[in-house]
Amino acid sequence: MPDAKEHMSFLLIVAVLLAFLSTPAATPPSPQTATTYPRDRDAQCAACRINLEPIAEIGSPRGTPGAICEKSAFLAANDATGTFFVAPVCEENAVGVYGPDGSYIDSLTHEVFSSVRRLWYFEDHLHAFNLALQHAVLTSEGKLVRVVANPGLPHDVVFLGGGNGTVQNLILHSPEAVGLPLHHVNEEGRIQNSFGMQRAQYRADQPSQLARSLARSGESEVSAAPISPYRIESWDLDGELVQALTRQPAWFVAEPQALAARVVSVRIDDAGRLWTMSLVLVDPGARLRPRPWGTEEATRYADTMIEVLVPAQDQTALVSSLRSDLILTRWVGDMTYSFHDQEDGTVLLKVWKVTLDEA
Repeated sequence: MPDAKEHMSFLLIVAVLLAFLSTPAATPPSPQTATTYPRDRDAQCAACRINLEPIAEIGSPRGTPGAICEKSAFLAANDATGTFFVAPVCEENAVGVYGPDGSYIDSLTHEVFSSVRRLWYFEDHLHAFNLALQHAVLTSEGKLVRVVANPGLPHDVVFLGGGNGTVQNLILHSPEAVGLPLHHVNEEGRIQNSFGMQRAQYRADQPSQLARSLARSGESEVSAAPISPYRIESWDLDGELVQALTRQPAWFVAEPQALAARVVSVRIDDAGRLWTMSLVLVDPGARLRPRPWGTEEATRYADTMIEVLVPAQDQTALVSSLRSDLILTRWVGDMTYSFHDQEDGTVLLKVWKVTLDEA
């Protein structure tokens, strides 16, 4: 038989195990909260605060009109009416139309929507880019205005207006364009000029080197941000570099490349401030968090960082920043959106209004 000392040791072990098992598990972060980072010492506005407000939930049950089946769906918005457009949707050859709160209104159907992968709303028209390498322009009611061949499927697009076409981020292999990320494309779909780097370079095994997020920064200028490093450049349509700003905040880990933080979208507001959106690495050694759109898959990109900057030739001022535990996608005006899996296998698209409180 065990002696008294061994018996007491056994009881102590049991007590420790029971205490461990009864300790409640840590509550995972809510996928709908956001926390503001400590203000950088060069921040321009001590009282400024970025607000992230949910304004719409878009999606319908499987088998009903308006359902979204792909996590890569593009959102476009008509600011005048508050109407949202989403493509692709589960319904074939269609773009879903939704009200300001996300409620389903209608489906616009046309053959050009059969393989649509990019969607924008500009000057009262929908602009759809599909896998057939077509750029289709339609009214908000779905009436086709024109369709032209496009040089490729763009990663991002800036619309110049006034019949001046677009600036597109395309990865092309033609001799005159290979290794250059930006392409001025006219309304007939022909490239007028290729630029965006001081010296063309291209590696077939790393096409993302040429990926750029775009924003219009003047009548004849466009801002472009590579995935990494954190650098935003302003180019004119003649291919001249006008301005460049580079930031090296502690949270933007650029190496190793496969796991680096990355800039995913940029925009410029009416006051000339630059808004950037970046995916941020989890802290080294931290547990991987599930993606909000799946429980089986994990990602090293835990959060999204939003920064508001005032570009300047001598010193770029940080106005404010916000770190959210949502994985956000890209800017749609002053809005952005995230994807969330539903039990029936469809996707819920949540729209977030992003504002700057300067009070």
